[in-house]
Amino acid sequence: MNWDLSQWCPLIDDRCFLPWLVKVPSEQEQLRACQISAQQINKIEELWKTNPDATLEDFEKPGVDDEPQPVQPKYEDAYQYQNVFAPLIKLEADYEKMMKESQSKENLTVPDLIRTFPDLNF
Repeated sequence: MNWDLSQWCPLIDDRCFLPWLVKVPSEQEQLRACQISAQQINKIEELWKTNPDATLEDFEKPGVDDEPQPVQPKYEDAYQYQNVFAPLIKLEADYEKMMKESQSKENLTVPDLIRTFPDLNF
């Protein structure tokens, strides 16, 4: 590749994006902004995988922030065992369903299938 490296310019200067790339917020905008932690950023990114319109307010909905109980080597009774494993099984089932739905295609005809999967023998 014959790239002219002299025409390249940095995107970051003094640990900040250059202003032509990202607008620097005004003081008023900075005061209005809410401070979020790295953990909250990770959670909102996870929510966006299933709901691209999710906002920080969605964290307040019941069940969103619930972490499953850790698996233990020994349980007092079947009730405790069920309380630990039932949420884990539901999480796994929901994930599998989401993965299968993301791989499905609707309204395909046989010619579409042949173009989409040319290596299959029909």
